[in-house]
Amino acid sequence: NRQGVSVTFRNAEDRIEKDTIHGKLYLKSLKDNCDVYLNRNAMEFGNDPQMLAALRLGLRIETQAGVKYFVFSLDDMGNVSGAVGMQTTEQSKVVVAGVDADGKPNYVSDPSRSLSDFFAVMDADKLPRAGREALCTIQANEIATVEYWLYLEGCDENCINEVQEKEAILKLSFAGVTGQ
Repeated sequence: NRQGVSVTFRNAEDRIEKDTIHGKLYLKSLKDNCDVYLNRNAMEFGNDPQMLAALRLGLRIETQAGVKYFVFSLDDMGNVSGAVGMQTTEQSKVVVAGVDADGKPNYVSDPSRSLSDFFAVMDADKLPRAGREALCTIQANEIATVEYWLYLEGCDENCINEVQEKEAILKLSFAGVTGQ
């Protein structure tokens, strides 16, 4: 790096399992077809502003209709105004998509999206209603596979020394909304 800005990188694919929280879960709609949303009220990632600002949640959702990929920032899960940030790459709001043989990065715009676009709306009876955008649709009795990764986005301006040695919490929750 030069004065705290990374200028060369190495491929870190061999560290994915070591440096991420990764797993699979399965979703099933027992009675009707439903649109699947995130249930904000039952999700948890901790409340440390630095962690929330630097973490990303990746989802790979496979249904009969196909596969969808999502990368989410976790800023919507708490107050991140206290997070410290600084530019650590030659460009801002980018991530490294790959590196050449000399360690030079191929930057792409940060693909992370806001979680809140995918939250179900919970009514007064705590029943889910359609949110802005569904993650997917599953058919009655279909089993959808959700693979997830929770990781620190190294190119994020909040992924600096202040985020080291912190605990990550992961509690996912989904809500199915049938035709209303």
